[in-house]
Amino acid sequence: MIKVFAIVLVLLTVSCVKHEAAPTFEPITTFSGRLLVMDTKHRFQVELDWMANEKQGNLRITHALSGRVVFVQWKNKVMFWRDNDKTVAWESLSKQELKDMGVILPPWTLARIFLGQYPKTMQTKDEQLWKGTWDDARLQIKWSDTFRRVEITDFKQGKRAIVIIHE
Repeated sequence: MIKVFAIVLVLLTVSCVKHEAAPTFEPITTFSGRLLVMDTKHRFQVELDWMANEKQGNLRITHALSGRVVFVQWKNKVMFWRDNDKTVAWESLSKQELKDMGVILPPWTLARIFLGQYPKTMQTKDEQLWKGTWDDARLQIKWSDTFRRVEITDFKQGKRAIVIIHE
């Protein structure tokens, strides 16, 4: 009888303890921050200003060391870009050109990550670490609310990108 009472008491105590749920992230549509990109041969960082939803967006990338500023706009999956070095006119930009430049993910995919809209091929247990495939990339996406950052690793290309959000 005492054993049963002890088990019931433990169960009641455990059920009354406040369990902290994993933090959920608010959708992010606008921010300023820093982007660090690393692979086996290259490392670079840029400042970025982001404004996007799942359908369209604008991105300004500033490389402080060189002074180069690149502007990217997209609507659905059509992209245009220009920079302060070469031309004032907007030029079209394809997904393949992004890959050739070493870009891990197109901006509309990043927008979905920042909005928390993951495909079923990405799995999570705690809303902080996602693993799976997205399009043709094998990814790990790790959110850190404490440091306001997201780390995206593409295992297929051997690249890692870290976005630190300053807001």
